[in-house]
This record gives sequence, structure tokens and C-alpha cells, in this order.
Amino acid sequence: MLGLAVSAGNVLKAFFKTARLHLMDKWCEITTRVLKHRLILTVVAHMRARQSKEDMQNECVFSSDRRYRFLLKHNCSPLFEPKFCTWICANPSFAAETELDSTLTRIRAFSLAWGYNGFIMANVFALVSTDPKCLFAVEDPVGPENDRFILEAIQQTKVVIAAWGVIGRYQNRCEAVGI
Repeated sequence: MLGLAVSAGNVLKAFFKTARLHLMDKWCEITTRVLKHRLILTVVAHMRARQSKEDMQNECVFSSDRRYRFLLKHNCSPLFEPKFCTWICANPSFAAETELDSTLTRIRAFSLAWGYNGFIMANVFALVSTDPKCLFAVEDPVGPENDRFILEAIQQTKVVIAAWGVIGRYQNRCEAVGI
């Protein structure tokens, strides 16, 4: 009788060991599939993000002296119905009608990866500058009517991403924007 109990215990141990290995194999298989899927989505988003300057046509709203850029609207797939999101960052860099800067190229990739085919870019400060420290050196880094353009951008899309960082506290811009 004792011999039977031992062999039954060994059978149970073997069964649980096999079941555990099977579960671990399934978990590894599913994890590998998910990681491959994410990698493919990332690669596709980056491939879509590469667009030649000849093909690129951004809608921009600048001040008459081009010192301030209030909005930039980028459509990645002009043949499809627009599905845009709005990004609000600190201040614009050199991106214009036919060119995206490095920040907007990354934003384009994020937007595509999240299922959007374009984005609207607004900024809490409309002063065009590659160095955010310049915002502290000028009298009006916000620009005339910038809040109106931010509100317009927010109203055009269902999703708003606030990405202005700590600099949004300067001149209480994060409270002025109201997000």
C-alpha cells in the first residue's frame, strides 16, 4: 500500500511539473507574440514617419513676421478621413510648411502608433526658438492670440496630449491653457 502511495505521489509530481512547464511554454509563446507585434507596430510607425520634404505639406499659422507659430497641422495620410490628436508642447522650433523638426518627427511616430493619421501642434508659448531659455529673455513669449489658437486646436480633436513639461509653469501658462 505504501508503495502505491509513493508512486501516486510521483505521478502527481510529474503531472504538476509537466503542467508547469506547459504553462511556462505557453506564457513564453504569448509574450514572444506580443513583443513581435509591438516591434512590428513600432517599425511600421517609423516607416510611415519617414516622408520626403516634397510630399510634406503642413498647414501652419504664423504671425506676419513669422516670429510666432500658433498652430501646425500635419496630415500623414491625406487620402483618408482625418483622425487627428492635439499636442500642446512648450514652444515651437523651426518646423514649418514643408519640414518637421526632430520633436515633431517623434510626435508624428507616436501619433501614428496610437492610431491617428495626423496631429495638430499648439504650444503654450508661440515664440519660435530652438532654445527654451529664450522664452525668459523676451517680453512676450506667448504671442498675440495664442490662447485662441490653442482652444481652436483642442476643439478640433477628441484627444489632447499635454507635453509642455515644467516650463509650462512660467507665466502660469499651464493654468491659462486650462488642461
